[in-house]
Amino acid sequence: MGYVARLWKIVTVDGVEQSRDAINKSTYKSSPKIVNVGTASADPNATAAVNAALATGDEATIYATVAQYSGAGQTPAETPAETPADGSAEAAAILGTVDESQITENTTTEGQ
Repeated sequence: MGYVARLWKIVTVDGVEQSRDAINKSTYKSSPKIVNVGTASADPNATAAVNAALATGDEATIYATVAQYSGAGQTPAETPAETPADGSAEAAAILGTVDESQITENTTTEGQ
């Protein structure tokens, strides 16, 4: 789909439009929607189910499958991906919202 942008030059004198000229027209192609889904889980059944849902390419199927294993039971519009509904590490891993400090060693020191 995409969109079209037009640049117009509108000349007014004392608040009365004198001329309206199209200066430029740009057409932009749409880009595909990208959905990030983490597949890490201690439960191999959860990983297999999420991978199978990803293979379908259907966003609704993916979110429904993730909700089954995360306990969220809500669509992404109802629950932001940044806060898994049940707060478990497994749900965070499935939704791809694990805090980076949980995965890598935190080497930041204050006062240096």
